[in-house]
Amino acid sequence: MIDYEILFDDIPLVYLHKNHPLMKMKWDLNNFLSFSQVSTEYDKQSHWALDNILKEMNKSRQIAITYTSFEQSLLMISQPDHQLITCAPGYCRYYVKTHFPDIVTLPIPLPPVFLDQLHLPFVLLWHKRNSHNTKIIWLRNTIRKSINQQTSDI
Repeated sequence: MIDYEILFDDIPLVYLHKNHPLMKMKWDLNNFLSFSQVSTEYDKQSHWALDNILKEMNKSRQIAITYTSFEQSLLMISQPDHQLITCAPGYCRYYVKTHFPDIVTLPIPLPPVFLDQLHLPFVLLWHKRNSHNTKIIWLRNTIRKSINQQTSDI
């Protein structure tokens, strides 16, 4: 038997340089889609749930380049002379805050019915036989404390 705890719920955000032209434009889906984007592979695919939702709406992103990690994508869009944007999990805000102070985040401009489909729970799993194991309890508490500290610092 498996026991679990939902540590937090995350939703992807749009990351862009603070001087990006989009910062002076109305924040809507059409303007979001009008700029080239850096994509990050999910399960070895450059397209992910956002692209599926956009396809349902008969829209698509302009993918200029694809990287295998969020760190690479964020580094690319942090360059002030680029006009690229990227979408990455909300938990990347902590990394951005410490490494790329010129990057800002915005919500993905989708109607709530579509945005809800992008929510991703992060779950901690353990076998029920370890529910009272003091070492496992300590580890779970340490993980929970670390996550709470990082999410409250954002």
